[in-house]
Amino acid sequence: TESEQLRARRNMLRNATELAVMRMVSHVCIVQAFAVYDNVIMERPPDAVDSFVLRRLDPKNPDTGGSPICTAIVQELCDCGSLADVLSDHSFPNVICRPAGVVCDDYMVEKSATSSFLDVDMKGVYLTLLEIALALKHLHSRRLVHRDVKPANILLKTSPGDPRGWTCKLADFGFALVLDQQDKGTEGKDESSISPSGGSTGGRSSWYTLQAQASGTVTHMAPEAVVKNGRIDASVDIYALGIIAWELVCGRGQRPFYHLDPGAIPAAVVAGMRPMFTAGVPAPYRKMAQACLAQEPHHRPRAADVVSFIKSQLAVLS
Repeated sequence: TESEQLRARRNMLRNATELAVMRMVSHVCIVQAFAVYDNVIMERPPDAVDSFVLRRLDPKNPDTGGSPICTAIVQELCDCGSLADVLSDHSFPNVICRPAGVVCDDYMVEKSATSSFLDVDMKGVYLTLLEIALALKHLHSRRLVHRDVKPANILLKTSPGDPRGWTCKLADFGFALVLDQQDKGTEGKDESSISPSGGSTGGRSSWYTLQAQASGTVTHMAPEAVVKNGRIDASVDIYALGIIAWELVCGRGQRPFYHLDPGAIPAAVVAGMRPMFTAGVPAPYRKMAQACLAQEPHHRPRAADVVSFIKSQLAVLS
């Protein structure tokens, strides 16, 4: 049918985009592509469960079994699943037990046993956001916007020396776009920052693009990103980072806007609705996240500003 053909074309475009981006970027916080093999067939060896063997297509004998002809990307192994996995099974972030009423950092643990905020390991939370922000900083420096930053696209790789036991890697670049247009007279004027208390002082990116189709995951899409033919820039990824910041300390494995039907989320976001941070969340953290979630793109910080702010908070925690 026509809809199936359209879906197939979109899938082809996503695959081509992913391949192009992975060949362009290289960063420790981004899943690395080691090799790309065109016109191959994937075969599962005898008794193999989760591995494949790649075989070149033999033009003289094309019907020898295996998968359809494909392009295979050999990527860095992220053996700990995704950030979505550890959030849903509540294995991250770690909950720290402290006596009720004890002052810690810049907030007080609620005396009530039914406190809406769990006292979590903020160092682990900040480290996670830092790695995502570093990946975005690199991506944005190449004038690329991801458009689908969410926990399911943050893969985890074992790291014995890390207090979390893993490190984050940004993945899935099928919705990425090149920021190919620039406002006249704004060359070199990309300015924004985060104040010491966590709030943004504003700014605007001069590079942008016009998206032909609203793409991404509705729970993590900025107001301007839900509009077809809308103008977007790198700040749509920063908005998604703000949603992840909420998920880390308040989500408890639930999706953002869990009280809304998914179809109702875009209109609610455009109208200004955001996930609520519960009482007890450290004020600088909350202000940082809320700055990322600003309604206007030019009020959101840049990835570089988020990186600097998180590093300052980690220094305080240390």
